[in-house]
Amino acid sequence: MSVEDFKACTALSRIMVVEDEFRSQRLLRINLEPLGYQVQCYSTGEEALAEAATFDPDIVLLDLMLPRLSGYDVLHALREQSGVPVIVISARDQVEDRVKALGIGADDFIVKPYAMEELCARMAAVIRRHRSDMPTAPLTIGCLKIFTDNPQVLVGDMTISLSKTEYGVLLLLAKHVNRVIVADTLLRQVWGSEYEGNYSILHVTVSRLRKKIGQSAKMYIVTKPGIGYMLSNKECPV
Repeated sequence: MSVEDFKACTALSRIMVVEDEFRSQRLLRINLEPLGYQVQCYSTGEEALAEAATFDPDIVLLDLMLPRLSGYDVLHALREQSGVPVIVISARDQVEDRVKALGIGADDFIVKPYAMEELCARMAAVIRRHRSDMPTAPLTIGCLKIFTDNPQVLVGDMTISLSKTEYGVLLLLAKHVNRVIVADTLLRQVWGSEYEGNYSILHVTVSRLRKKIGQSAKMYIVTKPGIGYMLSNKECPV
């Protein structure tokens, strides 16, 4: 499978790389970022775990030989937090290493050096397995039903049409209901890191969302001035 084929068969957007070698980080960035992915690199396990909930990765590429907190420890902690797919990428090629990582909860194990095409094929396979295990029930917040496996949103029984960025903002808020999401986090995850600080585009998108959702929109999408936005789980008005 080529890198381009990988892009076509998956809907990934955020890839977390936990790797202390700058050369390996750069290799992944220059191959995956041109395809439209957000590749966030962390040199230590502590940094990655601190940012995991905020970055909300679609897949994690994890090295075992990290400074201080080992890759095994990071994998343990990730599995306590979520079921995000994890592929271990390591120069350690002993059977014992593979068995231990898979036993802790890794979805796959690939040995360095590797071909980018092989990594992409393995990522696609892991994502397919992960999606087949995931429930397809929509997120329900008050009158809103937000489908996570396709860009569909219902207000009551009415389907509303959203742009890719409108859906992205609403879905990210829905995944963290009743929690304030900082404006720059929304910009980085929906538009890309180059849009951080472009608050006008976020304001316009939220305004369009509110118009499309209807009269009850303000009770759902709450503005926190100077901070960001929150999706509030309110009862559906009669």
